[in-house]
Amino acid sequence: MIAYLSGSHILMPILAITGLSSLLNYLLINPWLGFLKGLIFTLLAAIITSIFTKKKILLRS
Repeated sequence: MIAYLSGSHILMPILAITGLSSLLNYLLINPWLGFLKGLIFTLLAAIITSIFTKKKILLRS
């Protein structure tokens, strides 16, 4: 469940607070840069999920 929530509830607020979300939105000018934005966002969400899993912080439904 962490994998589903890491992008929208953990990563996006951190990017908004640091101001990096505007930098990532700049990558939407070109389709290839949009692909790069998706790749970066997915990689960061996977890293967050990995950290939470290693620390045994799990969400169960």
